[in-house]
Order: sequence, then C-alpha cells, then structure tokens
Amino acid sequence: LVLIDEDALERFFAWAEAESHIGWLKPAVIAGALLVPATLVQGVLSAAFDLTTAWRLTLGLQVVLYLLTTRRLSADYVPLLGDARHRPFIALRRMFARVESRRFRAPLLKRVQADLGPEGQRPSQRMATFESVLEGLAVRHSALLYALVSVGLMWELFQGARLERWRARHGKRLRADVAALADFEVLASLGAFADDHPAYAWPTVAPAGDGPVFDGRALGHPLFPRATRKTNDFTIPSGGLLVLITGSNMSGKSSFLRTVGINTRLAQAGAPACADALHLVPCGLSTSIQVTDAPAFGLSRFYAEVKRIRGVVEAVEAAEQDPAKLPRLYLVDEMLSGTNSRERNLACRAIVRRLVAAERSFGLVTTHDLDLVGIAEDLPENIVCYHFSDRFDGEKLHFDYTLTPGVATTTNALHVLAMEGIEVPGA
Repeated sequence: LVLIDEDALERFFAWAEAESHIGWLKPAVIAGALLVPATLVQGVLSAAFDLTTAWRLTLGLQVVLYLLTTRRLSADYVPLLGDARHRPFIALRRMFARVESRRFRAPLLKRVQADLGPEGQRPSQRMATFESVLEGLAVRHSALLYALVSVGLMWELFQGARLERWRARHGKRLRADVAALADFEVLASLGAFADDHPAYAWPTVAPAGDGPVFDGRALGHPLFPRATRKTNDFTIPSGGLLVLITGSNMSGKSSFLRTVGINTRLAQAGAPACADALHLVPCGLSTSIQVTDAPAFGLSRFYAEVKRIRGVVEAVEAAEQDPAKLPRLYLVDEMLSGTNSRERNLACRAIVRRLVAAERSFGLVTTHDLDLVGIAEDLPENIVCYHFSDRFDGEKLHFDYTLTPGVATTTNALHVLAMEGIEVPGA
C-alpha cells in the first residue's frame, strides 16, 4: 500500500463514499436504451425509405440526452481516469487477490481474510469489475472514437451507469476493505521483521506491578549493523522518574533515546525488540528529537521545539489526569538548546518539574550542558543521572557508547574544533 499514491487513494475513497447518481441515471439509461437502436435502425433504413425526418428527430433527442448527462457524469469520473494512470486500482486488485488466495493458519491472518468477505463477494472481484468499467470509459482519451461512440452509442451514459451501480453497491465498503488489507501488510511486515532478526528477543508488555516500568537487557538500535552495534542495559524503576543523560557531543545520547523509542514501538506493535530481553508497561510515546525549523509556517527551530515540548508536557499531564489513558514515555533530546544558557536553565527546570509531577509517566532527557545537572540535585527523588563519556588522545576522540550512572565529567567541543583545524586561543 505504501507504493500507492496516498492522495489518489483518498480521492478514490471520497468518490466511493459520495452519494451515487444511480437514481437520476435510471430514466436516462432507459431513454438511451430506446433511442440508440431506434436511431441506428432509422439510419440504416432511411436510404430505402423516407425516414430522414424521423431519424433526425431521434438523433436530435439522442444528442440532447448526451448533453444533459455527459457533463455531470464526466465531472465525477474523469478524476478517476487521471488517477488510473498511477495504477492504484490494479495494484489494489492484485493485492486483494493475493490475500484472498492464501491459506493461513494464524488466527489474526484468518480474521483479516474473513474481513474481506465470503467467496463470490471478494474485493478482488469487485475491483476487477471497477477496472473493466474504467477501461470502457478510457475511450475518452481518443477524441474521434469518443465522439462516435459517446453520441452514437451513448457509450458514456451506459458505462457511467455501470460505474454508479458499482458505487451504490460497493462504495461504502471500500475503505474497510483497504483497512483490512493494511492490517495484513502490517502483520506481514512484522512477521518478516521477526524472520529477518531471529536473535532479537520477544518483549513482554504488561502492567508493572511492583517491577520496573521499563527494563531492557543489551538494548540496541536495530538500524546499526550488528558488528558495530553497542548495547546497554537500562532500567526505569517506576513512574514519575526522569532519567537525565549527559555527555559530550557525538557520545551517543541522541542515539540512545532513539534506541529506547524504537524498541518501545517494536514491542507494542508485536515485533521482537533489538535486545536480549525487554519488559515495559503499556505506554504512549511523546518525543522531541531532532526538531527542525519550518519557514513555510513561520517557525524558527527554537519555536518549533517549544511547540513540540509543549505537546509532550500536555500529553504527560493529560495522562496523569485521566487514568483511562496510558502513561507516557517521553524522550526529549537537548532540551531548548537554541537559547541562551540562563534562560535555558530556568525554562528546563520549570519543564522538568511539570514532567516529574506526573507520577504515572516516565522518560529520558538528554543534554550536554552540565549546568543543567543542578535540576537533578533539586529533585533527587525524581531524577536519576546517567552519562556517556569520551576520551581524547591528542589526535582523535574515542567513544565507548556505554551508558554509565552519574554525570559526565568530560567535554569535547574544543577538541572537535581543533580536529577540524579551528584553533581556539587560550583553550
């Protein structure tokens, strides 16, 4: 489904779910069914008999009927013909047919297959009918042929009526059919992911009870090659806890946030996680990672980040106020790095206080600004510190990407500048 143009598919849904024109088309089709043979017969016989006047009359009525119906019909189906050049309809039929023809043993796959309807009423058959009608209407792309058959045979009227009958019978079901197909694709993708990574662990997602809300062993990022992937054990003992991760540039802070986030998503989707073991409570995910500016919307990078963080805070507080909602796992990378240190320190303290006030939610915040560590000293029961470290040997920086308890004791910005030939006097 990801290969089908999303806008074209949405237009197809909108057309299918709109009111059918079959009501006003029925008398027009009856009239056309009477006029077309009458006009043809009179045209053939007019050479032998004096039927020219009658032939002109019936032909004139046919032209009037064509003019009355064609504009309304073509306005409705011509956009579908344009989208057909992207082949979304053929792709849908083929995908439906593939799912329908399989024999599944897994209950979830059987359920998806059953959602597509009983034998004889399958989506692939409905889509095949739809395709044949569109192919008939594609005569519109040939100007000469279109003029002959649309007026002479009322082709557009009859094919348009077929299209409207299809919409009246099947249009309202189309979105549900495609949703079932999407469910199958999701399950197939998760199955393929599990098959591709047999060493990954199947996580448990369950209420914590007295245990931790997040507990990962040898947690890694699945997009890093296995040979170079660095893994870490990581635990969040309870809700209401914020893990503050410090470290210098390039030490692995942002990648670790992504590691926690993507494995949370994999676990809750029903896929194996890139870990030796993973347990977590059911939770929603709120993130502020790699925020960029949006000039088209008048948003600077800083303002875009503020809006994103506001969304994180609001989601956490909403979950706290409504026990029916899932607690949130929040991941905030380099909070408010786009402003000066004094205002950042004040703002981060206020934001962190709001986050840790929510006793059900939990999360991680990263920074390379060691001045922000004072927040942890203010709230020792709610904040625990970890760090990533590095080592400079005079020529190169070395990183071990190992998550370690405590606060980072090294910085490397000046070393990075020096490595790139930018010397800082007095450093």
